[in-house]
Amino acid sequence: MYSTISVAYILVRNVQELAVVRVAHGFSSAIVIPTAMAYVSEIASDGEEGKYMSTFNTSFLLGIGFRHILGRIIKDEFGMKFAFGMVLILTIEAVKMLYFYNSNL
Repeated sequence: MYSTISVAYILVRNVQELAVVRVAHGFSSAIVIPTAMAYVSEIASDGEEGKYMSTFNTSFLLGIGFRHILGRIIKDEFGMKFAFGMVLILTIEAVKMLYFYNSNL
């Protein structure tokens, strides 16, 4: 759902459509973050849960901090539609890595 909604940004034609896409993207983000945290806690070794969660939260917060800088560079170099297309591509790559590196799936 998260990656599919990223494509909708490319198709937006007016402010009203943008508002609908932003709300949908917010709901999908609200689903992704707790799911990722639950997954991290599940794969953590016994007694190492704090280490795994702190590593996850650090990488997550760094991503939030740098997304604006990286997004601006991508937008300036390649355009707005390409920047949102990159969200789709990176989300798909993350899902592929999850399946590749996790033998339980």
